[in-house]
Amino acid sequence: MKKTYLSATALFIMSITFAQHAFVIDNFEFDPTPNYITTGDYFNNSKSYFGVTTQNDADVDVDRAGVHFFGAQQLNAGPHILSYNPIDISGVNEITVAFAAAEDDANVGEDWDANDDKVTFQYKIDNGVWQNIFVFTGSGTDTAPQLDTNFDGVGDGTTLTDEMQDFDTVIYNSGGTGEKLYFQIVFNGLTEEDEDFALSYFNIIAEHDLFPKPSITSPSDHAQYPNGTESVTINYHIDNTADAAEIWANDSKIADLTTLSGNGSFNLPVSDNTGYNYTIYVLFDGYAVDSASRYLQVGDPLSVKNNEIEGFSIYPNPVSNNVFTISSASSLEKQVKLYNTVGTLVLDKIVSNKQRINVSHLNAGIYILRVIENNKTATRKLVIK
Repeated sequence: MKKTYLSATALFIMSITFAQHAFVIDNFEFDPTPNYITTGDYFNNSKSYFGVTTQNDADVDVDRAGVHFFGAQQLNAGPHILSYNPIDISGVNEITVAFAAAEDDANVGEDWDANDDKVTFQYKIDNGVWQNIFVFTGSGTDTAPQLDTNFDGVGDGTTLTDEMQDFDTVIYNSGGTGEKLYFQIVFNGLTEEDEDFALSYFNIIAEHDLFPKPSITSPSDHAQYPNGTESVTINYHIDNTADAAEIWANDSKIADLTTLSGNGSFNLPVSDNTGYNYTIYVLFDGYAVDSASRYLQVGDPLSVKNNEIEGFSIYPNPVSNNVFTISSASSLEKQVKLYNTVGTLVLDKIVSNKQRINVSHLNAGIYILRVIENNKTATRKLVIK
């Protein structure tokens, strides 16, 4: 995979893998140049479109103005195959494939024909044969694209609309014996004006014991130091070996860490009457795949400006009945942002203290909850069952 340096925002989002770790294939919000094997079918002219774009440039209405996504529209005679570089899956038993897809306005002038117009997601392990995992096609003549659950050329499942929908499935690598995982997306038809297709991300999530995982061994969380302290030694440990590691404090990168495996330490510069939310990120193939965070303060607790929301809590977590609440020591309104495991913002709203938040529209899984209250923040893992 291509190494890509992520911004602070991207690092925050991409470090939300926790128990699971992600091999990111395409995340168009942060890496608008896909990691293709070849680019022979990656073209753009006045009559056809196939590539990374924004809503401003492609006739795919997915309510994502100004944000990069992948679009296919009015293709020349196909099929067109989008091929990805192989991924090392040695020792991985289960791989989850996840993506979000949409189509131009599903209520106007649909042109998808069963069997003739379709988009097929395929994989193979090592030198095996290509296997279909998702197919989208029409359900008849001039119809809206649907998920073809039986792989028989006729859509019979979820209908694509102009709103991004998440799809995922599990691929089994029996005994972890396969070494290379290959992916391709095959586009057939899509030559008419209203035969469009869009992707906002394409991702693989896999359990992988070989990925680096950081932990902070000292100081303890919410440690306090007297004024006059110039630096605090942060001791950490990284299981396995990271490609790179970074330490951030109060949303700013402080330094690259030199110890990438085992025990390491870093002297964090500090100032009087200041609180520090600090995080160690470990990077794999250019992406932050895990992190460890703690808080410390220097000076009189009454004088320290703590950027974390006081008394913040979530209930229940895991979420079992599609509803949860957040609360804090204050009754102020809170901005709630919820991100899925590939960094897509799936919920953004203003709530009052202890207001019920409904997530019935979201799939079960791991999310990152970020709450902002009066210029203070709280970030937590949220599990939806």
